[in-house]
Amino acid sequence: MGDTTDRDVFTLVSSLNDKNVTAISASSHSFAIDSDGKVYATGHNSRGALGLGDSGYENNRFSFTPVPSLNDKNVTAVVAGSGYSFTLDNNGKIYATGVNGAGQLGLGDTTDRSVFTPVTVLDE
Repeated sequence: MGDTTDRDVFTLVSSLNDKNVTAISASSHSFAIDSDGKVYATGHNSRGALGLGDSGYENNRFSFTPVPSLNDKNVTAVVAGSGYSFTLDNNGKIYATGVNGAGQLGLGDTTDRSVFTPVTVLDE
């Protein structure tokens, strides 16, 4: 829609008109996945939750924007959390971005990320 106007009825999202959207997830930020496994993000980006390579309120997005760090992935699922996000690709690989002060991204550290980063799952 490209603006910050609150809506009280469902409204067509023009920035996704030409996409065949197959999945969405929303929190203070939102994602859409199209039938080609491409991911688009919009909304709050203060700590890099959109995975677009930048962060901060000045980098919030007001229209769905392609996520470059996932261009070569065929994403099948996405979750928008509270300041962080996860995706799953068709090979079962997990990617994370956003706030990580408590290690919630599962990357083995507490460094925030602004691009989707592969998560290594440890075998016990």
